[in-house]
Amino acid sequence: MGKLNPLVMELTKKFAYQYQKAKRKKEKDRILDQYCQLIKVKRNTAAKRLRKKAAELFYPRVLSSFSKKKEKRGRKKKYHQLHFLLIEYCWRLGNYLCAERLKPVLPVY
Repeated sequence: MGKLNPLVMELTKKFAYQYQKAKRKKEKDRILDQYCQLIKVKRNTAAKRLRKKAAELFYPRVLSSFSKKKEKRGRKKKYHQLHFLLIEYCWRLGNYLCAERLKPVLPVY
């Protein structure tokens, strides 16, 4: 949640508990409005803070186990660093040939 002053953190904790326990959307709406007026933040920011704090309060183990496993997004690497080093070595042996000329010579090296 970043660095918030202790009063804001305590209010966030209190409101997060109420927000999590609220059953109806109108109750959650009222809680969000109160929080926004007190803390002077936008609604979207308030909702994110309350959801995150509620998750920390009610599901601490689940949250900590997910935060440890951060997988890298995107396509998996096809080649390892060793492959690049080998190709670079062959490229230097071939006196810095272009890719079209280097490819047929690679089996020789």
